Amino acid sequence: MNDALPARTVTSREIFGGIPFVQVDAGDAHTCGVTEDGAVYCWGRNDDGELGDGSLHLPVRPVRVAEPDSMSE
Repeated sequence: MNDALPARTVTSREIFGGIPFVQVDAGDAHTCGVTEDGAVYCWGRNDDGELGDGSLHLPVRPVRVAEPDSMSE
């Protein structure tokens, strides 16, 4: 018996700023997305540092907060 899950195809969508995301997750007032290459971008409310880039500014476009290599460490 093979208990492996069937393979799934992931399709990216450009949802904001022309950046193709394969996964998106939202908080109360901010959103983060993962790109095809594994980079993480966040946007939205940031007055308490929700975006994770070390700033408190309100970005107009998604801010790259993690590089693909940093996610595996």
